[in-house]
Amino acid sequence: RILDVNGAFTRVTGYSREEALGQTPALLNSGLQDTAFYRDMWQRLNETGQWQGEVWNRKKSGELYPEILHINAVTKGDDITHYIGMFLDITDLKNTQQRLENLANYDSLTGLPNRVLLADRLHQALANAKRHNQLVAICFLDLDDFKLVNDQYGHETGDHFLIEIAQRLLGTIRVNDTVARLGGDEFVLLVTDLEHPGELDPILARVCASIARPFQLGDIDLGVSVSIGVTLYPLDDSDPDTLLRHADQSMYQAKQTGRNRYHVF
Repeated sequence: RILDVNGAFTRVTGYSREEALGQTPALLNSGLQDTAFYRDMWQRLNETGQWQGEVWNRKKSGELYPEILHINAVTKGDDITHYIGMFLDITDLKNTQQRLENLANYDSLTGLPNRVLLADRLHQALANAKRHNQLVAICFLDLDDFKLVNDQYGHETGDHFLIEIAQRLLGTIRVNDTVARLGGDEFVLLVTDLEHPGELDPILARVCASIARPFQLGDIDLGVSVSIGVTLYPLDDSDPDTLLRHADQSMYQAKQTGRNRYHVF
């Protein structure tokens, strides 16, 4: 039973001292830790007289929050008489951690996966394709004449344009596929779970048609097309970096043969 709490406890949890006294620590239970977690905690406390770890608890308002919790046993002779718990609310630390993970894995402009996360997903996709005897398409996209948009209307308009491009690309792919931005106007589509190459044709046709639709940004009308280079694993049985390079080479073939199309390596 809780015998006393300090002012920091009431500020963090929302429970007054009067509401907490006489209750058990289950007052704050979030339900996110299972019985095995608490069993291990008590085993450690009984064996060593102390425990520390990360716990998710629930405030009086119902809001969940993470904390670093230290529990120490108070003994008299060989008997445990009390436990003292001290915790630190680490919500800000968790939020910072999440922001750093987002910066490391996602493009800051469009919110799409960046080169780092794409590499991780590409490795997973290749392993799954080999295991299930399926095809993976690596598609390198480059917008045609995007430089003219930046030169004519400025980089801020260009950024809004790229955000809209990202949303259109997300609207054309399936749930298990990936759209990533490498930088500038270069994007990569990772299309998985293909049984034969022909399944890719309607997907890329949708991509080309979606990008080619006119854009309206304020009072500015914009229009671009896209050139796409494609390579198919394991028909192209190369490592991830080489696959991306082959798709990039094929994209330049698409540009040289007229743009607004795709070319397969």
